[in-house]
Amino acid sequence: KKFHRWLAPILTGVAAVAFAAPASAAPFAIPSEHATPVFYLAVGASESVGVMPTVNAPKGQKTDLGYVNGVAAALSAQGYDVTTYQAGCPGLSAVAALTGARCNGDGLSSLQRAINFLGSHVSDRVIVTFDLGFNDLRQCRAAEFQNPVCASKAASQAGGAVATIIQSLQSVAGPNTSFY
Repeated sequence: KKFHRWLAPILTGVAAVAFAAPASAAPFAIPSEHATPVFYLAVGASESVGVMPTVNAPKGQKTDLGYVNGVAAALSAQGYDVTTYQAGCPGLSAVAALTGARCNGDGLSSLQRAINFLGSHVSDRVIVTFDLGFNDLRQCRAAEFQNPVCASKAASQAGGAVATIIQSLQSVAGPNTSFY
């Protein structure tokens, strides 16, 4: 049973809002015994850290209801020993992630935290979800007006940034790491 085929339906919503990322070279196969640890790295913006609008905070607040929490809970319910690491920032754009935007007070960018995590888990089984790109387009939208020229330029810049970020992450990832 291939893990990526089982996980794909869970992540369909992520793919709808993210730029497509290249698949890893090798499929992520879960061993027959569930005792093997699985590390889950979420890289991205608000959604990757569970920030979403609530009644009390319409602009968003951190919750435990984000897709990362759902994926980790689903894996745990299947008996896997999941450790989750969220290397994301609310409002982060792909361009800002590439240029080193910092948001967590640790002095590191979201991208550097993700690279460090992958570098320290080269021998482990790791899944990586990635959802950057949407916030790059936010600058092009105002109330009821959308600027197609702005959106085209922002999408092009974000696409280049996403490709570079994915390449950077893949360059330090171990052989048992899969990207979604």
